[in-house]
Amino acid sequence: MLAAACLVLVTLLGVAPRPAAALEPPRPLPDHRPEFVTETDTRPWVDCLWASAAMLLDKWTNGDVRVTHGKLRSLSGDRGGSSFEDMQVAFRKLGFDVPLSASGDSTLTWGGLLGRLRKGAGAVVLGDYGDMPRWQARWDRSFWRKKGKKDNHAVYVERYDRKRGRVWLMDPLARGDWQGEWISVSALRRFAWFK
Repeated sequence: MLAAACLVLVTLLGVAPRPAAALEPPRPLPDHRPEFVTETDTRPWVDCLWASAAMLLDKWTNGDVRVTHGKLRSLSGDRGGSSFEDMQVAFRKLGFDVPLSASGDSTLTWGGLLGRLRKGAGAVVLGDYGDMPRWQARWDRSFWRKKGKKDNHAVYVERYDRKRGRVWLMDPLARGDWQGEWISVSALRRFAWFK
């Protein structure tokens, strides 16, 4: 299908760090799992993009670069209403280039996203929390019940199990030492924004 997943952007294999001497850019190791980052450690809970981006950076660098969600937000200069353009600014300051189009949009076909996840990449996916299945929404039911712009959310997706039709989801609204869980590809697709 040619529908593009809007802002599903930042998959690791499509992001290239700045060149460093003669070294090749880092590639995620298939068995490296990033540390879970929650946005619920500070109030208000408005750092889902930054917590997801912190997990992506951890994955991308095989754990060599771990930055808090607050530090990423600070590096971007963002004060609210975070976007992938803001994330691009923060990553650039850390020496990583996240290619986005001039409009700040980076689209990828759904098949392209799943293909990259199958190869070991991670992704930050934006969507409507109210479209998550009831079980996945257990971390914040009142947020889940909201609609329109009031339920915009970002999650980190770690890997894709094609055989079972599922992806490993790490929702920044979870708490403690939670490490994620499997969610069906169809459920993630209902959540994700499309063009």
